[in-house]
Amino acid sequence: MYKKILIATDGSKHIDRAISIIIGFYKKWDSQIVIFHSIKHWLEKVSPPSHGWTVPYASNAYFNA
Repeated sequence: MYKKILIATDGSKHIDRAISIIIGFYKKWDSQIVIFHSIKHWLEKVSPPSHGWTVPYASNAYFNA
C-alpha cells in the first residue's frame, strides 16, 4: 500500500512500541522505512545588535555591493 514509511523518533521509550507496529506494516506492504531522529537544539545567546550587523543592514550591504 505505501512505498515509504517515515518514522520520526526523539529517542523516547514510546517509540519502541510504534516501531514494532510499523515493522509489521513494512513486511506486509514490502515498503521502505525512513527514520528521522530529532534532537533539541541548543542555541547560543545572541549578541546585541550593536555588536554586529542586523538583518536589514546586512541585506542592504549584500544587495548594494
